[in-house]
Amino acid sequence: MSQKPIAPVTKDPVQVLGQFYKAYSEDEAQRSLWHLFMLAVNGSLRELQPQHTNKLIAFHESLEEVVSAIYQLQDKLAPSSCAVSAIVQPSLNSKP
Repeated sequence: MSQKPIAPVTKDPVQVLGQFYKAYSEDEAQRSLWHLFMLAVNGSLRELQPQHTNKLIAFHESLEEVVSAIYQLQDKLAPSSCAVSAIVQPSLNSKP
């Protein structure tokens, strides 16, 4: 599978994540991600209405920014360790 080169995000990663959060509810993001996956598997993107295709393209572009933002945050928060581990580990060790 060929990969499109992705330019690094120059926006603030927290701002990118906030914009994504405002633009898509969790349910809508999950449904759109599933729809993109199914279209990729079935190869049926051409069968969509142009308006729906444009929405999926915008969603995909937002996801590209989110992925870049996550990696930028990782580099800023914990360059020598996984920021996700730093956030999750304490909660795993705490007792209810």
